[in-house]
Amino acid sequence: KGAELVYSVKDNGAGFDTTTKHKAYPSRATQIITERFLILNKQYGSNAKFEFVSNPDGKGVSVLIRLPIIY
Repeated sequence: KGAELVYSVKDNGAGFDTTTKHKAYPSRATQIITERFLILNKQYGSNAKFEFVSNPDGKGVSVLIRLPIIY
């Protein structure tokens, strides 16, 4: 889409369970991705990002990843 490469990954698993207590610590993988996107955005003035979204039907999760196209 324009100057971005957009990935959408969907699954049909259990999805996010909002009734159970989550871990007391954040995911290390999510921290690493966030740090790398911050570096990318700072270096290129881009708007790289990712987000997790529950699927509308309640089954599974979608991950949307936006990366700048760099020539």
